[in-house]
Amino acid sequence: MRSELMDAISFYVNPKFPSIQPIAPKPLPSKEVVMVASIVRLLRIIFRERPIELKPGVRYRATLHLAKVRPGMSQADVRNWLMTMGFSPTAKPEVWKADEKHLSRLPRESIAKAEKL
Repeated sequence: MRSELMDAISFYVNPKFPSIQPIAPKPLPSKEVVMVASIVRLLRIIFRERPIELKPGVRYRATLHLAKVRPGMSQADVRNWLMTMGFSPTAKPEVWKADEKHLSRLPRESIAKAEKL
């Protein structure tokens, strides 16, 4: 058995067979490259863009794209419509406060960001 194993090993490194190359392991990347790659992967996982998930009964501060809320209407008309729907304006023109039930009535693409209050 041992001689068969030695014959198999000598077959791979035997110079009589030039078409068969010896099997050698590939060089491993340096430890620094591996560490940087793993840190980059972790940061991509942490900061990836997640879809906005609205939880029932929670009040949110939402940044809205007013042009996408009601296409074809002026911004003043959109603001008035949002207030009649139950949204509360803030000092910033694109930011509104509302409950989940009010935000769920809007198209998803019009909500840029939603934060719990």
